[in-house]
Amino acid sequence: MKVIGTCVRGALIAAPGRNSCFLTSPESSPYNAWMGEEAWKVQAYRDFDKGIGADLYTVAYSRAFSVPSTRR
Repeated sequence: MKVIGTCVRGALIAAPGRNSCFLTSPESSPYNAWMGEEAWKVQAYRDFDKGIGADLYTVAYSRAFSVPSTRR
């Protein structure tokens, strides 16, 4: 995954006059989840922002290991 990520990063080029910094900002993760059509991840970000859900690390862990996630 690290190699693939490194290769793909070089393929992302901003249009003339545009800045590609959005790909590295803290907001890029929800954006990338939305663009990748990962509905569960988008919902996890929405729930966390509303204060009713756990952070994404907790949600991802619970999905990976089939354990219930708890809100911190």
